[in-house]
Amino acid sequence: MGIIGPSVLVNHFLVLSLLLYVAMGADTDCERDTTVYHFVLNTFLDLLPQPAIDKILLGYVNLTNEDPRVKHFYWGKDLGPKVENRTEGYDYGYMTTLCSEEETIAYLKDDRTVRFGREFFGASKKAIAINYMHNYTYEGKGPGPCRCARVGCDPPPKIPIP
Repeated sequence: MGIIGPSVLVNHFLVLSLLLYVAMGADTDCERDTTVYHFVLNTFLDLLPQPAIDKILLGYVNLTNEDPRVKHFYWGKDLGPKVENRTEGYDYGYMTTLCSEEETIAYLKDDRTVRFGREFFGASKKAIAINYMHNYTYEGKGPGPCRCARVGCDPPPKIPIP
């Protein structure tokens, strides 16, 4: 594995910035002061037929639907070079929303999640998983997302996408 160049890092940053922007606008249904977003990007193995990919995607959806700790789950497929071509080859993106660090750890250690993870990552040519904790305790007005019920909160900022 070679050294990661600046363009790769910039592209990864752009992809993650977009995912975070989507996450900040998502409703969480969390009653606590923190929300955790579990992001996964992947590309499936080239030899994997589409029906096998569809089965894995359905497994991911079912895994998140059956776990009460999961508040929301979104996924999608990259639109490819016709739009931006900045995904560094990651074809699919997934965002799972949980309400605390403890729930996230329990979800990731759950036997069903571990079994699915073996299948999912075994079928992936490359994948990356990131957990981002969004803390809602910002008290003032100004830049910074505020999805709270307090009076005077500003909406999430618009992040310019180059």
